[in-house]
Amino acid sequence: MHVHVHGCLGNYEVYQQSSRSYSPEHGVHELRKAAAGIKIIHEDIQGNKEFKEARDALQWAQQIFFVGFGYDPINVARLEPQSWITADKSIRGTAFSMTAEEQKQARRALINEPLRQGEYNIKLEEKKAADFFRELPLD
Repeated sequence: MHVHVHGCLGNYEVYQQSSRSYSPEHGVHELRKAAAGIKIIHEDIQGNKEFKEARDALQWAQQIFFVGFGYDPINVARLEPQSWITADKSIRGTAFSMTAEEQKQARRALINEPLRQGEYNIKLEEKKAADFFRELPLD
């Protein structure tokens, strides 16, 4: 399952009518389709369907992957990790161009430190998304 809380720039054309092809073409039509898929998340997210879907999925998932996620403390807090993060879950994510200190802050936001202490299986990797997926073990 995948959830895009900020929308997406277009679904793969095979799957939906509102899709667009993945190509280097950037005409007005393609740009309008991409722009229509972007969602601006306001401060009040009560009732936001995408955040609810994300929290529900995170609750039952045993393996969680954050790809292209900036780990902004506000967005992390909106996911309410204190309700789903446990020591037995495997959490991996990309951290491309993030310093060691920024990665440390991202981990702290996820486990809601200093309120929660303990060992959590969180691994952030300084990789681009494509490289991250290429190197995932298939088990």
